[in-house]
Amino acid sequence: MKRPAHKPTRWQHCNVLQTAGERRVLRQFTRGGEGPQLFAERTFDAQASLPKPAVTKTVSHLWKPRLNLAWLPSSQVFVRILSDLPAPTESEKPTEFSGRVESQLELVSPLPMNQMVWTFQPLPGAPSGARCVLALMAVRSTVEEYLGELETSGYLADRLELPQLHDVLQRRPPAGVAPPATPAARPRSGSATSAGRRARGPKFGVFQPGASSAQAGELPGEGEGDGICVHCWIERVDPAVLAPPSTSEQKQSETKPTGPVEVVSGLVAWWREGRLRNLNLLTLPGGGSAGERLVELLRQLAWAGEIEGWLAPEPHWRLVAEPALAAELEPELRAYAGNTLEVSAPLPPAKLAAVAAGANTQVNLVPADYASRYRQQFIDRLWMRGLAAVGLLYLLVVLIHFGFLRYVHYQKSGVDREVAALAPEHRQALELKARLQVFQEQANLRFAALDCWKAVAEALPEEMTLTSLGLARGKRLSLFGTVPADQQGRVSDFNEALSKAQAHGGPLFSQVNTRSIQAVANQPNRPANWSIECELKRADLE
Repeated sequence: MKRPAHKPTRWQHCNVLQTAGERRVLRQFTRGGEGPQLFAERTFDAQASLPKPAVTKTVSHLWKPRLNLAWLPSSQVFVRILSDLPAPTESEKPTEFSGRVESQLELVSPLPMNQMVWTFQPLPGAPSGARCVLALMAVRSTVEEYLGELETSGYLADRLELPQLHDVLQRRPPAGVAPPATPAARPRSGSATSAGRRARGPKFGVFQPGASSAQAGELPGEGEGDGICVHCWIERVDPAVLAPPSTSEQKQSETKPTGPVEVVSGLVAWWREGRLRNLNLLTLPGGGSAGERLVELLRQLAWAGEIEGWLAPEPHWRLVAEPALAAELEPELRAYAGNTLEVSAPLPPAKLAAVAAGANTQVNLVPADYASRYRQQFIDRLWMRGLAAVGLLYLLVVLIHFGFLRYVHYQKSGVDREVAALAPEHRQALELKARLQVFQEQANLRFAALDCWKAVAEALPEEMTLTSLGLARGKRLSLFGTVPADQQGRVSDFNEALSKAQAHGGPLFSQVNTRSIQAVANQPNRPANWSIECELKRADLE
């Protein structure tokens, strides 16, 4: 399966998951000033679910990215060094160079490329105009099965890799350092190199985190050292993935194991002039024959290297293994390698996890469709949580609204009870107010009538006679009377006098109108009838 180059992630939190038999070890790192800092290490059963807060990505990881890294068992991985590939030009697309890598991998792949997952990492030190890459391959069905097991545990891996690569690539041979004195070894019969090639040569540098010569997670640079590093470890694998046994191994057992068996896995790195020229992943049988099988495979690889021209004439050997495994492999390997063999311990798992977490690498065996699906699941989870948060916020607002309405209704009920309790007194007060208004109106009418009577009495001329006086609705005053026929002009004088009438410091009437003056026809000696209508100016009625 073709996959694009993986871009290194700038993370703030990193999880490294190691599967070891029936258990899983989860190591959690944070980024510090001196590289990844381990702050938690927990062990779980292989079938148990991992804690979601520790491995699941949330919205906070948008600005504080989290990297989920998983280690693939070495028995499922194929490694190759592809040398002297034409370097890509500036106008060439990255996919074109990936196509050249894929075409080279087709020649060495055990299965068709559409059934494989592959990735690669450019290596430094290639000749001018050429490119050297480290390629990893794995059977797609195996990778999918492993990722499915991790998904069942709640772990979505962003990067899938072979952890031992980080250890062995840190142990490139520096130039000009002599190996320590070791007892002389017997000659190697049938080896591809002469006895003189077992002379002292440069030895491997031991990786130290933070050292300038090999920064954590970086691939080795150019140098002048020649050497071979054999990194071995023990793991349990399915017998189906093992290589066919040798004749001596077939005689030891006539039956095939039905369950996982314990084998010795080895990663062999061949250096020439500071360049990584070849890398082999070996699977050896457990028990006492592992050393013999290792030497047999190394001899075959050495022959191939001498034919192809990348085998160093005086290589220095280093065996990296746990003390018990090193004691088992060292006698046979020393008899083959000679006095240049050094034995050292591998990086502790926690330190190896720190190196893997801080690695600036493109190596990633997670299929592109799985990475896209994990990313889409993360986006969908953010959307769903965002919608859930909006829904909860809306529900909270609605509950607050209804709670406030209940509170207001409770207050209104209290006010209603108080109003109901004061209703009798209120009605009594209204009745008293109405009665007071009636009494006040009656008093005002009396005073208004007296004021009108006084004003009329003072303004009425002697020639005129007032026959009747009426006060309607407390505001309209009607006057009726007689006047001699030859004195009708006195009605106008009376009207004017009433208009100027004063009471309580202001005009008594707002309007005075003479409605009629009627004289009897053909009877000049008979008095004429007159009527005047006045509008009282009362402040209490305005």
